[in-house]
Amino acid sequence: SALHFGWFAIGALLYQQKMGNKISLIPISFILYESALQTRDFTPALWIGIFFILVVRYEWFLGWLSASWLVFLGYISYFLYLIHENILVSSTMKINQLNLVPIWISPLIPLSILIVFSYLATRFYEIPVRKFLSKLWKL
Repeated sequence: SALHFGWFAIGALLYQQKMGNKISLIPISFILYESALQTRDFTPALWIGIFFILVVRYEWFLGWLSASWLVFLGYISYFLYLIHENILVSSTMKINQLNLVPIWISPLIPLSILIVFSYLATRFYEIPVRKFLSKLWKL
């Protein structure tokens, strides 16, 4: 969609600016504004814009993004994305019905299990399948 292309374009423009190319901030501002108009909420556009600028302009922010726990979440993110919504919501609702733990703890239990499962699925399923397919198609 045009909204997602806008975020891609912002990232590409900021990368070009970081590489020393003279890029005006006007197209970036326009894309952020258009994206905000589509959603009718300027808050996400503002925060994502700040995030892009921090990544491109400040090396310390890249260091923070390289924290081991964030790298780990990136490693398991695809499987976590695939399974999180249905399992997390239904499990949380079941735990809440049992009234065994405070309501704010109930999502943490299935989330912890999902993180472990996502790691195992990535490590022992996704990576071997990807290697096999790479050899098969010589990618």
